[in-house]
Amino acid sequence: MAVIISWVVCFVLTITNVFPNDEGKWGYEARTDLHMDAILSSPWFRVPYPGILLCTFVDFCIFFAFFTGHQHSLLCKPCTSHCD
Repeated sequence: MAVIISWVVCFVLTITNVFPNDEGKWGYEARTDLHMDAILSSPWFRVPYPGILLCTFVDFCIFFAFFTGHQHSLLCKPCTSHCD
């Protein structure tokens, strides 16, 4: 989480041109646009998409069971608070 937060901070500072474009100046190496090709070309970094591991499907019975349980919790919560 700390790596993601620090990268986002460096990204914002890069966009707002707080870090210089000159190689010799302080803060140049913290620019996020310098080594973006290393991240995009690495084999371990990939964006997952639906169906990459298994075929995705929706089972109506499972959906109906969860939906019914959700509706039941919404309807019964006000009733139990008034009965106390």
